[in-house]
Amino acid sequence: MNDWQEIQNIYDEIVNYLGSFHKVKIDESISGGTISMPYDDSAEIVIKTMQFLYDKKLIVEFDWVSWSEGHAIIRSVGSDKFDNISLIDAFKVLTAVVRSDKFNDGAFARFFESDDARLLFKQILSFRPIKT
Repeated sequence: MNDWQEIQNIYDEIVNYLGSFHKVKIDESISGGTISMPYDDSAEIVIKTMQFLYDKKLIVEFDWVSWSEGHAIIRSVGSDKFDNISLIDAFKVLTAVVRSDKFNDGAFARFFESDDARLLFKQILSFRPIKT
């Protein structure tokens, strides 16, 4: 299966997914005065997508923390928020969200929950080469 087909499969799975993309969990089975911090329990599609991005080396090396244009894109509202971004910027957005997940547990899953993942993968697929 080629990378474009895998991206299409991810998009299709996002579109057809029913339920929440994540839950905040608290491990209540700890005893002896130990405090358990809440953690994010992401849906399989979220985990699979992140793994795909790393496996295919689609996580772009750049200063995502200082990328003010990207932060503005991510924070914007509307179903057309990603319609005018380049393929490179689309992967930079994914990189910024994936990287932020390391510091803000569940950030990538919330990107799915907000429908932004679907919108962004739809934009990425608009760059798919047309078969002749």
